[in-house]
Amino acid sequence: MTLEQELSSTEVPHRGKYRDWSHMSDEQILGAIRAEHGEIHAWGLSKVDRYAYDTLRDRKLTPFLRNNIYWDEMTDGDVLSLILDNYGGNITPRVLKRTDPSAYETMHDRGLLDRLDKIGLH
Repeated sequence: MTLEQELSSTEVPHRGKYRDWSHMSDEQILGAIRAEHGEIHAWGLSKVDRYAYDTLRDRKLTPFLRNNIYWDEMTDGDVLSLILDNYGGNITPRVLKRTDPSAYETMHDRGLLDRLDKIGLH
């Protein structure tokens, strides 16, 4: 087995399978991810295959994934984690309301808006 074959079959804990995407077009990458994970949204992909998610994010391809996020199925911790992942710690309730009304409404309904500053978002 070559080193490349070993690396392609190596599982990276909590990140998914290591794959060399550099030789693939954007369409091939999206096709491979859809073949493996189906019509998954970006947040779900980040939880089950962080390596694939990071590759899509780096190539600015995450908008081509399914956009539905099922807020009702998420715990409060998942909601906060998603906001942190998407906005990187630089968001206020006012900006969140303007840029992502669905996330804002979810956080408002759950009483989580006051936690933005507590988790480093300001």
